[in-house]
Amino acid sequence: MTGAFMFYAVIGKNPTFVLPNINYLAWQNNLIVPFVAFTGSLAGIAYQKGTLALRGRIKQVRAIPAWLRPCIGGLITWIIGVSVFVTTGMIGVSGLGYEDLSSTLLGRTVRWVAGILVVAKLLATIVSYGFGGCGGTFSPLLFIGGMIGYFIAGLLYLWTPLNHSDIILLCAIGMSACLGAVVRAPLTTIFIVFEITHEFSLLPGLMISLIITTAISKMAGNNNFYDSLLIQDGNDLIKIRPPQDIRGWKELPVSAIANRKPVVLSDLSIDNLKKAVEKYPYNNFPVVKHGKPIGVISRENIMLAIAQNTTPIVQEVQKCFAFQNIMEIDDLFIMSERYMILITDPQSGDLQGILTIHDLLRAQASIYD
Repeated sequence: MTGAFMFYAVIGKNPTFVLPNINYLAWQNNLIVPFVAFTGSLAGIAYQKGTLALRGRIKQVRAIPAWLRPCIGGLITWIIGVSVFVTTGMIGVSGLGYEDLSSTLLGRTVRWVAGILVVAKLLATIVSYGFGGCGGTFSPLLFIGGMIGYFIAGLLYLWTPLNHSDIILLCAIGMSACLGAVVRAPLTTIFIVFEITHEFSLLPGLMISLIITTAISKMAGNNNFYDSLLIQDGNDLIKIRPPQDIRGWKELPVSAIANRKPVVLSDLSIDNLKKAVEKYPYNNFPVVKHGKPIGVISRENIMLAIAQNTTPIVQEVQKCFAFQNIMEIDDLFIMSERYMILITDPQSGDLQGILTIHDLLRAQASIYD
């Protein structure tokens, strides 16, 4: 906020995009804002989900060297960009796209072309980032959102009259929604859109848009794009942003500290039990049958079963769900004889992970560090 005011005071009105003066915004057209915000948010979520899915799958393909992956992504992006240029004469798919976006905000873009640019830019950005390219995020999302607003304005023009100021508003709403659904920083999103337009009259519509965007992005998941990248790379968010007090610790979800890849036993044959105790030093092993947890077997029971050549005793343990917090499962640990809780899927009942007393202690130690 300080930076925005200082820039405005020292340099004056010098927006990224040169726009005509916004003289009048019909209040009735604010009824269109939720629809544009909804569509822009879906595009942002599609970017996040698509990029993470492609990135995760490409990282598992060992046949492609790491240095070659960005080259492949760049080639596919170039093909998409050239195809769009040949078809429409627009170069916005390649690079930041600010020139095409400026032309669109001035009303110089054919509306069906905006729809093509939305799809092409979204695919090109997902491919570029998913194959290991360096990004980016902010500029492509602003471009996609702005084109969404312009395209929807073109569709609505058939039923309701829209002046150029209304179209600029819808473009700004699209930019704000698409970016906000990914970065999930409402104030930052508002200031970025204000920085590139310097139009105070857009702020009420932006605030309405961000309420919708925040609700939709929460429904799509708890983590923004950057946190999701950290998790995909194996980083533990609790070490990056630990709770600041005991209340924050108690409200921490089980999923934040659980072991999502536990060693489980589905075959209780003597040979398999011997391999398990020889390979792993754990005191307790979860037992699953057809993906569903049925209990745990202690190391002592396994050793006894091996010595007597019998089937080991499977003990029942407490269960919980990944969305529950630490405070909700305190009593479950007290009732658990093995200091282990099995985390199950609330719908299918499949095992999603485990939580042990050691997981709690490690999480506390990481906070203190």
